[in-house]
Amino acid sequence: MPERLGFQAIIARMIANATDANQEISVCSRKTRSTWLANIGQAVEQDAEQFVDLIVRFGSKTIRQARAEVSRCAETFHLASMEALALAGKECPFDQSPAGHDRFGMWVRKPIGIIVGITPYNDPLNLVAHKIAPALAVGAAVIVKPHPRTLAVADLLLSKVVSAGVPGNSVQLANCTATETTQLVAMPEVAVVSFTGGKAGGTDIAHAAAGKRILMELGGVNTTVVDRSLELDVKLIAKQIASGIAYAAGQNCIHTQRIIIHGHRYDAIVAALVLELEELRVGDQTLEETDVGPLTTIEHAKMVYSQIASALSCGAQILHGGSGEGRYVQPTLLSSVPANHPILNTEIFGPVAIVERASDFDEILELSKRCVPMINASIYSVSLPNIIRFFESVNAGTVIVNDSTDFRVDNMPFGGNGSAGVGREGIRFAIEQYTEPKLLCIRR
Repeated sequence: MPERLGFQAIIARMIANATDANQEISVCSRKTRSTWLANIGQAVEQDAEQFVDLIVRFGSKTIRQARAEVSRCAETFHLASMEALALAGKECPFDQSPAGHDRFGMWVRKPIGIIVGITPYNDPLNLVAHKIAPALAVGAAVIVKPHPRTLAVADLLLSKVVSAGVPGNSVQLANCTATETTQLVAMPEVAVVSFTGGKAGGTDIAHAAAGKRILMELGGVNTTVVDRSLELDVKLIAKQIASGIAYAAGQNCIHTQRIIIHGHRYDAIVAALVLELEELRVGDQTLEETDVGPLTTIEHAKMVYSQIASALSCGAQILHGGSGEGRYVQPTLLSSVPANHPILNTEIFGPVAIVERASDFDEILELSKRCVPMINASIYSVSLPNIIRFFESVNAGTVIVNDSTDFRVDNMPFGGNGSAGVGREGIRFAIEQYTEPKLLCIRR
């Protein structure tokens, strides 16, 4: 898409608006900012079904999944409301050094400046909330660039921000192309860029934002391992892993893609997992009974089919699924994927997972160490030593015990290591990224 004539003028106006808003919002009290955030959360709850309708219409979540996202969005603002009140500094103990015996010091956290937040289509409401809520909590203006498919969802949220009494232009929406987005983040007045999306887009944004503070959630190949522990409930494990594979049709940055199972538990877990996947209902996302909705586009679905076909051509086997119709891809479970096949270390972003057999826990660890960096990893085990060994060895931002990888609440530090991301979201942790310490030093 060619660059629009005059977009530089649009950017300049948005930056000027944000600069003016910063001067007003940064001096508002913690109580005032907390009240705004609480009011936004309440407004989201009151108009929940309107948000649900837009998420289902323009996104790809089922109606039940959309309701869960709206509930989380409201919680995100309520959490931010509490964190706005808790934002504080600390005394700096200068007298720990002989040179500072006659000094008193304290530091506070101050917003760095204008924030640009960039969000994808798969969580069109709550991921926008994760850019806006911490910005308002610290008193910083934010420009959000949502995915064009789901702009209507972000626009409705913006109306709740305005009605909550937040000063004008403290939150703005940018409807722009990828090229225009890089121009926006490159503006010298922008201090922080928070990006959630794919690695290719993230690379372009990082280059454009060189010299600024950057937060990036880029996804990865999330891995679940199952230890030998006989005490574990096979049916429950299978149910949780099936959710990790198929939730939001796998269009989820914490989607379970690799499953490494101890040889003594492999057959039982795989058999139970296949049964769970067979019970999932794929179809119209507006129906209450649907478990798995469509992928976002036909092109996306074709890409997923091609990844499955490539693995099969190299010797992989289908344990379940592998087909579909149009944008509706059946939850798919593959085995016998060659160790060098790219599907093991390339995020699929669809309801596809690979099972691998390990002879013992040492091999589980070895296979896990070969995995690319990820956001979440999980382990099913009752052995504390094995849990600790896995926690220390796997390259993940979070390790979840006795649940699948697709667990998140909105106050946890959320993000990946290495190529999976930079920095952490989660309200308090995003607040730290949006602010910096400012020190006061007084000589007595």
